Amino acid sequence: MDNYIETLIPHRYPFLFVGEILSVSVDEIVGTKTFSKTKDEMLGGSFPGFGYIPGMILIESMAQCGGAGIKKLGLANGFFGLVSMDKVRFLKESLTRLKSNT
Repeated sequence: MDNYIETLIPHRYPFLFVGEILSVSVDEIVGTKTFSKTKDEMLGGSFPGFGYIPGMILIESMAQCGGAGIKKLGLANGFFGLVSMDKVRFLKESLTRLKSNT
């Protein structure tokens, strides 16, 4: 799964935050990422005991998912990046259960 994503974007573990692209269109790109306590140890110190994924990781995940989708659609070649985001707010906490078996 990660190997395919690595053909689309330059990010690599431990900074690869998209695991699979589920669907792409010019209007919407849908992808997933499963975080785990054992593989993604860097997340353990952010909110110990709560399983929160920090907002900056969520934003980076969305950017990587979008980039992989753009490449999959054939809309870009070469190197490109997200330039800016303005007035980003999280309206609710993003509480997840980190998998401990992967």
